[in-house]
This record gives sequence, C-alpha cells and structure tokens, in this order.
Amino acid sequence: MTQHNEFDLAVVGTGGAAMSAAIHARLEGASVVAIESGTLGGTCVNVGCVPSKTLLAAAHTRHAALTNPFPGAATSAGAVDLGALVQQKDELVGMLRQTKYADIAAAYGFDILPGTATFTDPSTLLVDGRPVRAKSYLIATGAEHRADQHVLQHRQPAEGVRDLVRTGDAGAAALRGAQARDVPPVEADRARVRRQVARDQVHQRGLARAVGPDQREDLAGPDVEADVVDRQHAAEAHAEVLGG
Repeated sequence: MTQHNEFDLAVVGTGGAAMSAAIHARLEGASVVAIESGTLGGTCVNVGCVPSKTLLAAAHTRHAALTNPFPGAATSAGAVDLGALVQQKDELVGMLRQTKYADIAAAYGFDILPGTATFTDPSTLLVDGRPVRAKSYLIATGAEHRADQHVLQHRQPAEGVRDLVRTGDAGAAALRGAQARDVPPVEADRARVRRQVARDQVHQRGLARAVGPDQREDLAGPDVEADVVDRQHAAEAHAEVLGG
C-alpha cells in the first residue's frame, strides 16, 4: 500500500460505483485508497451480469443449434458438460476481475487495501485494526433488498404469476383467475411488469409478427398491449424474420 499519512479520499468497496469514484478522484489529482473486505469487484462481475449472461449465452447457443429452422444447414448439439461451462465462466470472471478492477486501480495509481473497514470516530477508519485516515470517505458497499411489511404478508407469488412464465397460455388463464380472486396490488404489479418485459423483449428481437390471436387474448392486460411470443413459436418467428 502506498504510504500516506492521510488520503484525500478513502473508498469502502470496489464495485462499479466505488471504482468510478476512485478513478474520477484520481483524475482530479486526489490521493485515493479503496478498501475491500471480500471479493474484488461488485455484483456485475462476480455474481450478476457476467456469470449469468455467460451461462445464458451458452444455453442460447445450444438451443439455437437444436431449433435450427434451416434443414439445408443442419446443426446438432451434444450433451451439456456443466462442469466445463462453470469452469469457463469462472475463468472469465477471474480475468475480468483482474483486468477491469485490479489492473485499472494500478493504472490510475490507487491501492486496494484488503480488510474490513470500521469507523472508530468520524475522522478515523480502521481496516483490520490499522488506521486509515482521509479527508473524505465514500461508503460504496452495495445494498441488500428488504421487503416491507405489506410484501412480507403476501410474500408467496400468486399462482398465475408463477405459471405465466412457465406455461404460457395456461399461466395466463391462471393469472386471470388470480386477479379475479382479488390478488393483492403488489402481485398485480408484478404480473404487469412481467408482461411488459416480455413485450419489450419481443419488440427488441423483431418477433412481434409471430404473436397469434390466442396469445393476444390470453395475455392482454387492461394497460399493456400483449405481444408475447410463446416459446413453441420461436423457430417459426426466427424463420419469418430472416425471410422477411
């Protein structure tokens, strides 16, 4: 760790917000130290975007091979080696953790101090018992969700909300039944959000033309236009778009 009696800025955490603050402070000429008690990096690189999208990309690749709509350009897919996929995902996460966090900190000239940060008074921070003093402190340790009392009372998703994702039309019918049974507002909001997300995904992929009248009728809400494509129509939709 670079020797300073006092830093201009001490940042607790090494996620996206923490790194951005540290970099901008260094660009302004400030002395900076970052403190991390756990794994370097934030949610995205470690347990969020990067690992999940890596595995999703692998699943999409295999699914595309199995559902190829062009018999003249045949594809096939073998068995899934989950262990190999997880290892590949871990290697990618480790590489990005090094190049996008550790190497970036070194390039901008600030240290990342491992340890647990604890304030002993408003101007003194201890990191595993060692004092770290700074003119300014930024606590960027992320957040955890906490449901309010209303959500706790209705913490089990409505039957239709669960089924909507799993079973398409049958789930939509169950959803209508749940709404008729006066599902609490929070559940209705969740259902609307799910339908909105599905609609946005359809438009982004250019597949809205494949929506049939049954899906429109079953999934339409009072304030959401139903443009949801059932999974069984995916190959047909791709073929239509590519041919179209």
